[in-house]
Amino acid sequence: MPASTSEWDAKHRATAVGPPDEPAGFVLELLPLLPLGPALDLACGTGRHTLLLASRQQVVTAVDSSSVAAGDS
Repeated sequence: MPASTSEWDAKHRATAVGPPDEPAGFVLELLPLLPLGPALDLACGTGRHTLLLASRQQVVTAVDSSSVAAGDS
């Protein structure tokens, strides 16, 4: 697992060429148990879970230290 922001940036650059990742299986499994209130997605990466929660009409705050994951570089 990458240990620094620059390593995460490199990881996100390497995976940016393919289709977006699907949400993790455990998130899909637990989704029906989650309340429909505001959500916080820390280390959101490219936002695969952020988008899933937003599709349920949830307000989501997504945070990641990688500017590459956010599409800024």
